[in-house]
Amino acid sequence: MARPTVTDADIETFQRDGVACVRQAFDANWIERLREGVDATIANPSAMHRVAKTTGEKGQFFKDYHMARRLPAFRDFVTKSPIGEVTARLLKSSKSNFFYDVLWIKEAGTSKPSAWHQDQPYHTIDGKQVCVVWTPLDRIDRDQSLICIKGSHLWNRWFSPIWFEKAYGGFDYDYAKVDKRFEPAPDFDAEAKEGKHELLTWEMDPGDCLVFHGLMVHSAPGNLREDRRRRALSTTWMGDDAVYAERPGEVIIRSDQYGLKPGDSMDCEYCPRVWPRENATGFPASY
Repeated sequence: MARPTVTDADIETFQRDGVACVRQAFDANWIERLREGVDATIANPSAMHRVAKTTGEKGQFFKDYHMARRLPAFRDFVTKSPIGEVTARLLKSSKSNFFYDVLWIKEAGTSKPSAWHQDQPYHTIDGKQVCVVWTPLDRIDRDQSLICIKGSHLWNRWFSPIWFEKAYGGFDYDYAKVDKRFEPAPDFDAEAKEGKHELLTWEMDPGDCLVFHGLMVHSAPGNLREDRRRRALSTTWMGDDAVYAERPGEVIIRSDQYGLKPGDSMDCEYCPRVWPRENATGFPASY
């Protein structure tokens, strides 16, 4: 049976390490609905979707964005599953607002990894109460799991984003040139080999989720297994102190879209308040 809230131990782990694995947060019905949503996304992807495939390789890496905008399975998961309460409790926030969602599918035999990065620098969000929920829809072994650097959310360091779409005609921005807060990311693999970091990985079953801080430094390997794919949904969430922040480059919310100014609350039309349910704003018709 799914558990509707996280434990005190989960909260302590998240605050200390920057990431917590919440076991069986979602029951089998939610996982099955998301799987159906994945099939619908693959059959009719958005214009933002990307497919990366290495020549001669069996697998491929598929990703798409904003499923909750157009598919009921994802929208219901965001608004009706326990995810809003889970994020609010881990963030120690009185509320939880949804930002956006990304679907990641690494088919069996896909070698393409995801580079080390933080998520929050990509987003127009400042504040400490920001997190990402990574929800796998397949059994995950450690060699398929996200890899997180323990405690990196407490470094007070912001690393310039790496634009994964650059190879597909996207843009590349040097954030450090326009904002002194940002710095180039070091070689985290080399630093880990030198013993400078403690790396965290998990075995996970469908229904489990990883919740990590927006400034958590993390990466992901390819899916070299030949017997199963690796489907996962990432959703980004914000708590009480989240405010709008200007960013250069490709961003999800521009100030001219919703009349936001730096420092304004992210409790706006684009970012529906999901928790607590009695004060939820829901998705606007224009979303």
